[in-house]
Amino acid sequence: MLVRPGIRKSLGHRFPYDAIYQRIGDDILILALAPKNRAPLYWANRIRK
Repeated sequence: MLVRPGIRKSLGHRFPYDAIYQRIGDDILILALAPKNRAPLYWANRIRK
């Protein structure tokens, strides 16, 4: 799921967390394992430009 341009979210089905990640070339940078119910955008300042 696309959250912002270049930032994706992988939905956790068994656990109450989502993985927020960014692709940089051939690498994947995990920005956060975000809880679904608490502070949903706390990871937003971790985005690389």
